[in-house]
Amino acid sequence: MKPMSEPVDPWQEYRRRRKLALFAFFGYLPAVFGTAVPADRLLHTPGAPILVMVGWLIFLAVADVRHAKLRCPRCGGLFFLRYGVYARYYDEPRCVHCGLPKYAPPVPDEMLPSYGFR
Repeated sequence: MKPMSEPVDPWQEYRRRRKLALFAFFGYLPAVFGTAVPADRLLHTPGAPILVMVGWLIFLAVADVRHAKLRCPRCGGLFFLRYGVYARYYDEPRCVHCGLPKYAPPVPDEMLPSYGFR
């Protein structure tokens, strides 16, 4: 007999992607300066910080796109994007397609208020 597993939180992936995007954003300057000072003192060249800067900007872009491309657990549409662009602002409080509030369980449409999305 198969043991019952814990219910999967549909918002766990959102939290993971958001933490990664925030780490990429706030970790940029410490990473660049953290390599610039030792590289300047040890190697006397700006090459290492430039490589870290370019690599971190690529990491930031990938993390941001992954955060933006989160799918709604109820309707399957992109939670933050409509027609490929942000609907209103970066961290939308509800799905731009079906109106599911952030962190709400993906219940059927009949059980949620409409908020003018249907």
